[in-house]
Amino acid sequence: MSRGGRPPLEDVRKHFEKVTKVDGRGRKTPRQKCNYCENDIVDLIDRLKKHLMKCKSFPEDLKGSLSFIMSKNQTSISDSTNPEEQPLDKMDADKKLARFFYSTGIPFTVVENPYWLEFIKAIQPAYISPNRRNLANNLLDAEYQVERQDLNTILEQASNITLASDGRSNIRRESVLNFVLCLPKPVFYGTKYTGVESHTAEFIYCEFKSIIEVIGPSKFAGVITDNASAMRAAWGLLNKDYPQLICLGCNAHIGNLLIKDILKLDWVEGLMTQVKQIINFFHAEAILLDQLNAITLVQPVDTRRRTCLDAIQSILKNKLGLQMSVVQPEINSRIPQDLRDLILGNSLWENLDALSSFLTPFVRLIHLFESDTSLLSGVYNEWQNLSNSVNMQKLDLDFKMKVYDLINQWFKYASHPAMAIANLLDPNFCGKSLEPDDFEKIILPYLGKVYTFENAAHIYGVMQKYIAKTDEFSGALLWASAKYSSPIGWWKSNFTYKFPIVVELACRVLSIPTSSATAMHD
Repeated sequence: MSRGGRPPLEDVRKHFEKVTKVDGRGRKTPRQKCNYCENDIVDLIDRLKKHLMKCKSFPEDLKGSLSFIMSKNQTSISDSTNPEEQPLDKMDADKKLARFFYSTGIPFTVVENPYWLEFIKAIQPAYISPNRRNLANNLLDAEYQVERQDLNTILEQASNITLASDGRSNIRRESVLNFVLCLPKPVFYGTKYTGVESHTAEFIYCEFKSIIEVIGPSKFAGVITDNASAMRAAWGLLNKDYPQLICLGCNAHIGNLLIKDILKLDWVEGLMTQVKQIINFFHAEAILLDQLNAITLVQPVDTRRRTCLDAIQSILKNKLGLQMSVVQPEINSRIPQDLRDLILGNSLWENLDALSSFLTPFVRLIHLFESDTSLLSGVYNEWQNLSNSVNMQKLDLDFKMKVYDLINQWFKYASHPAMAIANLLDPNFCGKSLEPDDFEKIILPYLGKVYTFENAAHIYGVMQKYIAKTDEFSGALLWASAKYSSPIGWWKSNFTYKFPIVVELACRVLSIPTSSATAMHD
């Protein structure tokens, strides 16, 4: 007898004979055949007990003792109504639960919350969830080893990796650097908690170099970071060690810096001042607004300039509600007269409509560059589209000329020869976004810098045939097929054996993302 006078589990199973059944998928299910009625039951102690209680052939004098038999050491978890379902292993359940906590960032203390424990008990009384110490130690260590092994397997076969990095502060205001590998699908590699160490060019260079050396320099196509001066200085140090490594600034970050400068222009700055006045006043009167109208206004974030568009559009969306609110006695007595007149007039709304229309292409550009599908080959084209959108706006010519100057300034700051080469070697563009002299001024000097004279000459010759669509590049079906494959796939499938050096160059420039946005998040 077990502790407490209860019969051990063997007292239940002694009434059964162990059998094994194989289902249609070839899965083995442990079962027990009743010694009295010869029916077989899935091998779970509660199921066996329930069967004996209902079995008509089981002696009545033995059924009374079954009410005292409890499952004490049950590690298999299943309470499904499907008798063919295999029991779920507790270790496997713990791993799945741990992954849920790790992937969501939920505090480990939740696992010991009484309501959580009550929920677990309600759905599966036999399961005892791991405590927070298990989640923070052995389960975390095991999951780390699994993820690291999976990553190593991926890296063994990877090529043309881009190392994306971004500096930030976490919720505890600790200074950190995130590192993400773009394969091209982004994979988180690690975080460096820098503490009091300043993010100097030398420090950043050493961090990048250590990762590149561990994985293997030949596997990397480029590095992409934000546009901080220390980051850009680190690129120069990296290129001394790895001349063919393409180091780029985040195009989405450049877009934010461009909007920052646009917000300083007189017309825009004046309108944004009015926008902030409206939002600040109505946020201060939030309690009264809840009683009057359902108005939701978005506060712009200084470090995310694109949120200015969200603020403008929130005011436009709530135009009627704002105008109705300012004539209500509760608000009318509190709002400054000039702000009330501004909201009730027409000039504000006409200007906000114009500014919203003007800023939309700039924000769209940032979202495009932050997407996982944006290719480096499209950067030239997207900046040209941005200039064209400004030209279509019905705005003051002097204002538009200032915007053109800012666009050209920031594009020049962001540009890298790899962008021009990518636009040229993408068969969907074939260099159509480039200026006529870009090949001579941008592409050729870069080839001469990173390749030997013989290889640069070979690449130059192949590019000339590619541009002219002659010889190996003359087939109509060849160019039509570009619509049905990725640019990298097009080069690999058609020219890997004919022009391996050019294919290698195409794969490098066409595999680099347009932004380091993936490294900006936890």
